[in-house]
Amino acid sequence: MATMRETIVNLALAEVGTEGGRASGDDKYIEYYNKITGASFDEDTTPWCAIFVTYIYRIAGVPTTLAPNFASCTTMRDTFLKKKGYWKTRTGYTPKAGDMIFFDWDASGNCDHVGIVEKVTGSKVYTIEGNSQGGYKTYGVRHKSYTRTTSYIAGYGAIPLDGLTSTVTVPDTGSGTTGGSSNTTTTSANAAYIKKFQTWLNTNYRLGLAVDGSYGPASKKGAIKALQTCLVKTYSKDIDIDGSFGPDTKKAVQTIEYGDHGTLVTIAQGMLYGRGYDPKGFNDNNFGPGMKAATIKFQKDKKLTQDGCIGTLTWQRLANG
Repeated sequence: MATMRETIVNLALAEVGTEGGRASGDDKYIEYYNKITGASFDEDTTPWCAIFVTYIYRIAGVPTTLAPNFASCTTMRDTFLKKKGYWKTRTGYTPKAGDMIFFDWDASGNCDHVGIVEKVTGSKVYTIEGNSQGGYKTYGVRHKSYTRTTSYIAGYGAIPLDGLTSTVTVPDTGSGTTGGSSNTTTTSANAAYIKKFQTWLNTNYRLGLAVDGSYGPASKKGAIKALQTCLVKTYSKDIDIDGSFGPDTKKAVQTIEYGDHGTLVTIAQGMLYGRGYDPKGFNDNNFGPGMKAATIKFQKDKKLTQDGCIGTLTWQRLANG
């Protein structure tokens, strides 16, 4: 059973990439908000950053007594967070995963925008934000980061989530559902992706694997050979391509993380499928939100640090079980 903070973050990450406009699906947040509150916000013109946070909190199962439905950032701060003692200013507080993060772009004293804290790493805070501007003035759910001292951050909604758990599973990335499956695939779906991985390994590395959807010893060895080949050719590492994840390979592996692209991402996707996890795609060269959620689930199950990055120890466990 996941903690409430983990569930909030993973649900939000699963929505990353939803773009603005009815055809892209962001209207589901406003539709949901209108349904549960009786409001009648227009789906084409309403700013929906606060509505997105409300959506995630409700789907995760956070009680409205701890975090009520809200569509106005400033009103939420002034009429609830401050009165409850949940409002924390930028200085003197280290935000936690699942907290709300509020922004004041023009130093007006009002809150112009809100998102969800994913994590804090050193001097940076990482966020997931609805109605966030991208290229060509498009708006969608985006994954961002800020220096924690930037004046744009007005403060945080430190909802008391510690100790709460959630039974909600992360929805399929981009599905628009509020339920959905967990990150572990069904046997039939998993086998189909393992076949794709085996075919890819045969095509690119001439391994002659049986394309049978079973991630047995030959496929595991082939995946390690592909990893070693990539480390030699792309990163100029001096290691043997022998299909064994030993000390030299462990020392040579490169960390990949959310937003990365390339062959190492494809290999890691195949290995995740082989281990029974669903990164929501194979051979797209994209370390997206679905892959991050699957990596976190794998790390949790293997009792590794749950940072969503595939570094030395995660590579080792993917390779050797």
